[in-house]
Amino acid sequence: MIASLGEHTSHPIARAVVRLAEQKRLAHSPHEEVSFIVGHGVQATVEGRRIRFGSRHYLEDDEHISFAAARETVYRFQAEVKSLLYVAADDSPFAVVALRDRLRSECAATLARLRALGVKRLVMITGDHRAAATAFGKTLGPDQVYYEQQPEDKARIIAALKQQGARVAYVGDGVNDGPALMEADVGVSMPRAADIARATADIVLLDDRLDGLAQGLFLSQNTMRLIRSNF
Repeated sequence: MIASLGEHTSHPIARAVVRLAEQKRLAHSPHEEVSFIVGHGVQATVEGRRIRFGSRHYLEDDEHISFAAARETVYRFQAEVKSLLYVAADDSPFAVVALRDRLRSECAATLARLRALGVKRLVMITGDHRAAATAFGKTLGPDQVYYEQQPEDKARIIAALKQQGARVAYVGDGVNDGPALMEADVGVSMPRAADIARATADIVLLDDRLDGLAQGLFLSQNTMRLIRSNF
């Protein structure tokens, strides 16, 4: 059922659930029109029940559906550094789906090359919970980590960095990244990103690898050197 609704969104967590359902050859659940709450989740009517799923913030804070009964399970999943998808049926908790994020193999090398090319500050901004964000932050070593950020929060962080005098490039691929991509001096999207992310970004990488970001910076710097030399 979750996969049947999730196939209508490009969010990576939803896509992962859809892939697993396809691998297990699970039957598709008929449903009515799907509604999207940007930065929060998805809702639709399935067999007469109102199904909502998305972030904890969406279901507990906005929709006031308590998952207190599952708190022990939630804490265990978070301790295992898993991302969580909360599911409610009508006005009751229904399920918690746990997924383990994998770092792209080229991540660490790309960040190291960006620093070598002169990038002064690397900031990680994510909607993930604290445990997952902190774990990845320790692995990658950014200068700063912001976690559990809503779309408007991401844009505010970008605006604050610009006010400090920074020229900001932001890389994102989700619906939640749209405001930040617009706010940044340069917005960069991955090729399989959500439609709004690709439409909003100034640059769309053609290969689904982050090292294209560092290569693009390298090429642009050398192009500018050549232009200045010729002038």
